[in-house]
Amino acid sequence: MTATLTEVSPLVLAERVVIGVAMSGAPDTTGALLDLLGRDHPLSPPRHSYIWRAVAALHDRGEPTDPAAVGHHLDAAGALGKAGGLEYLHTCYAAGLGLDGPYHARQILDDRQRRALEQLSVQADNAAKTADREARIARVAELRELLDRIAGTPKAAGGHVDRIRAALITPDQLDSIPELEPLIGDMLYRNSTAWLIGPPANGKSFVALDMAGSVATGETWQGSPVEQGPVLYLVAEGLTGIKQRIRAWESGQNQKMTGLTILPVAVQAAEGAQWDAFVAVAAEMDPRPNLVVVDTQARVTVGMEENSARDMGQFVQRIEQLREATGACVLVVHHQGRSGEHMRGSTALEGAATTVIKVKKADDLLTVECVKQKDAPEFDKVTLRLISHGPAAILALTDPGQGGDPTALLESHWLKLWWESHESDEVSVSVLTKTEVVSEATFHRQKFALIRAGLVERTGAGRNVRYKLTRQP
Repeated sequence: MTATLTEVSPLVLAERVVIGVAMSGAPDTTGALLDLLGRDHPLSPPRHSYIWRAVAALHDRGEPTDPAAVGHHLDAAGALGKAGGLEYLHTCYAAGLGLDGPYHARQILDDRQRRALEQLSVQADNAAKTADREARIARVAELRELLDRIAGTPKAAGGHVDRIRAALITPDQLDSIPELEPLIGDMLYRNSTAWLIGPPANGKSFVALDMAGSVATGETWQGSPVEQGPVLYLVAEGLTGIKQRIRAWESGQNQKMTGLTILPVAVQAAEGAQWDAFVAVAAEMDPRPNLVVVDTQARVTVGMEENSARDMGQFVQRIEQLREATGACVLVVHHQGRSGEHMRGSTALEGAATTVIKVKKADDLLTVECVKQKDAPEFDKVTLRLISHGPAAILALTDPGQGGDPTALLESHWLKLWWESHESDEVSVSVLTKTEVVSEATFHRQKFALIRAGLVERTGAGRNVRYKLTRQP
C-alpha cells in the first residue's frame, strides 16, 4: 500500500481518481467530468484546483489533457510547482487507471453538499436570531433558494439534472462499454459483485480461500485459468482457522500464498465512516486488487436486518462502492436460506449480484454450482474433494469417472504420451500442452489425484513449477 488513511483522506483520493480519469480518458469522458464538477469550483488541496483548471482549459481548446500536456500548460503559467510537479501529475494519472470517474466525482459532490448544508445550518441559526421580521423573512427566502441549489433541483448548476444529462448515451456509445474480463475461468469476472453461498459448515470459506490463493499466485483454480493479481481478504471471523487453511494450501501447492493481504477486522457496513475507510484502503493498494473477499456477510452487517430490503439495499450499495473504487471482483461469503436454494435474507441481494455460486457438502465431497450468472452463460458444476491436511484441509478436483481410484489414471492415453515424449524429465505445463500431450484443463483437473497417488512429483513454485512422472504408465 502506498499510504495510510492518516496521510490521504477519502476525499483527496476521490479527487486524484477523477483528475486521473480526466487526464487518461477520451475527450467525452473528460468533458462529462468537467460538467459534473464544474470547471472553476475549487477542489480540496489547492494543487488539485490548479490541475483541474489546466485540464479544463486544455479540453475546452480541444487539446490533449494527458499529464505531459497538463504539465506543459502549468509550467507555462508558472504554476507547475504549485500543482505538485510532474511526478504528482503522474501519481494522479495512475490513480485513475481503470476506475469509475463519475462514481468518484459523485463522492466529491456529496462532500460539497455536506459542507454546504453545514454552512446553511449556521446561517439558518443566525437568521432565526434576526430581530427585524421583514429582514428575517427575506433571509429565509434566500436560504430556501440556497437549499434548492444544494439539493440539486433543476435550478442548480451541477445538480442532479446535470448529472443525469451527462450520463445519457446513444446505442452507438454502448460499444465503448468494456466486455467482461474473466478472473477465474467462466465463473468470476473482474469489476463485478458475487456471492458464495451455502449452509453453515459446508466449506464456503475453504472454496473462497482456495480461489483467493489461486488468483493471488496465478495458480489455476481447479483446472480453470485465472487472471493473477493482488487479493484483499477481509476475515471477519475465524482468523485461526484461516491461518491453518493457508498453511495447508501452501503445503499442498508447494508455494507461498504471495499476493494475498488479510484484513482481520469486521468492518461494519452500517457504519459509513468505517466502510469508507475500508474502501479507501482497498483503493490505495498498489497495484489494486483483482479480488476482494468479504467473509462473512453476517459479521460485517451487525445491526442490519437481513430480511429488510432497505437494509440489504444499503449493504448492496456498500459492496458496489467497494467494486467501483477498486475495479475488483467483490466476493461475499454468505449463508444459504432455509429453503436451501437461495441466499438468506432479502431478495435485494440476489437481484443485485452479478454471480451467485452455491457450495454444498456431502461427506468429503463439495459441489460448486452456478445459481446465477447475470452477464455470462452459466458455468458447469465442479466437484471437489476435501482432503485432510494437518489441522486443516485442502481441495482437489475429483473425477467421478475414475471411481476415486487415482491409479486408474495410469491407463490414460495422455500419460503414455507424456512418458514417450519426456520419460521422467521435469517439464512445465506449457511444454506438455505445446507438444500436444494433454490439454491444460485436463492436466489441472487430474494433477492433484496423480500427485497424491505418487504418480507425479511437483517441484518449484510460481512460474518455475515443474512436473515429472515417477514411473512408466
